[in-house]
Amino acid sequence: MEKLKNITKKEEREIEDAIFEDGNVSFNRNDLSLVTSFFQRAKQIHASAIDNFPEGFDLYQNKLAYGKVDTKNRVIFPNEKKLVKIGKRFTDETHFLNETTYELYLKFYSETREEIALNIKSMNEFANVYQIESASPAPAQIVANYKEKLKMQIKDAFIEFVAPDHTSMKDDAKDFDRYMELVVKMVQNGHLKEDVLFSEFVVGLDNSILNTGLAFEIANQTPYDDDEQKFADYYNKPSYQEIAIRLLKCGLRYDRHAPWRFILDLNAPAVAKMTNGQSKQEFFDENYFEIDGTFIEMSLFFEVVFLSYLELFEEAPFYFTSQQELVTCTGRQQKKSTSRALRRKSISTAEFLNKFNTNFPNFFQKYAHVLNTLYNNGNNSQALMLFISSLTKKQLDKETLVRYTYNKIKHC
Repeated sequence: MEKLKNITKKEEREIEDAIFEDGNVSFNRNDLSLVTSFFQRAKQIHASAIDNFPEGFDLYQNKLAYGKVDTKNRVIFPNEKKLVKIGKRFTDETHFLNETTYELYLKFYSETREEIALNIKSMNEFANVYQIESASPAPAQIVANYKEKLKMQIKDAFIEFVAPDHTSMKDDAKDFDRYMELVVKMVQNGHLKEDVLFSEFVVGLDNSILNTGLAFEIANQTPYDDDEQKFADYYNKPSYQEIAIRLLKCGLRYDRHAPWRFILDLNAPAVAKMTNGQSKQEFFDENYFEIDGTFIEMSLFFEVVFLSYLELFEEAPFYFTSQQELVTCTGRQQKKSTSRALRRKSISTAEFLNKFNTNFPNFFQKYAHVLNTLYNNGNNSQALMLFISSLTKKQLDKETLVRYTYNKIKHC
């Protein structure tokens, strides 16, 4: 049984004793007390509410990165060529699914549409299974979400930890080059964490499993945090049980925490048949790109740094300098403090791209410092710079250069 901190031994025994008491329904709401909520969670895990009903996906049990990490533990991102736009028969919005996921959904549709139309086993009650409300956006939108989140995160960190006079870091960001150096220092000082990198964003909670292309959600009105209503609206209904079983036969398993969500089960026989017996890694290699430690990830990092500078230029276009100088007053020399407000230098997108392409070694060194801080606590930075210097002389292409450095820092 899973453990919960801050409960007594007596309370834990009461929880275990209650798991198999009468009544299988778990009423788990956010407004319940800590112990009561855990009790309900334990009942939900250990006591099946429906006889002979297949297990649902439990993304909270070591599967939060499902569809985001391959079998070699590399972060992956959907290949747009392997995504299919969902037809207007099933949605009025622009949503995408992985082509295997969509083909299996269409198989489910062809096998059940007559039965649902004729209300066999009351299946018409869940005719909304043909109404896909949410699925993956285009990959470009996921990248845009990362840029939007991180540009504000970096700018806000600068405003909090650099711009004020009382901070340990001095705001002398007169231009983008100096700003970039200060962003690297913010990483080194712990003000920015791993999620500044695109791969960390991909595996994070802000990036929904829907964005993998392996999952979709049907029309639903049930609150996510109300298990009582989930049982009333879904699990206790034979019609839903039939729908869920039929979808599973087509390789699409329901999410036990969100029964309106269905996810491609790569272990399902239907998936093996559809993919001609591909292994999981072969499936990932064909349908996704590796993203962590790539030149693309490095490029995206500096792009969000650039975008955050534009946000800073908009919000705080001036930085302030102060100095003391000697002045003569009534025959005596005195120190006088003076301050000036100076405008930061603007930079266009074309200027940034030109700078990035023509001065790549400078950007690469800064990126190595960022990686070394995030994954190696900043250790051996001098030796790293010597390594980078020798590596850049070997005329390697940018992709090889970045991958080799990333792997050396993170895995060696």
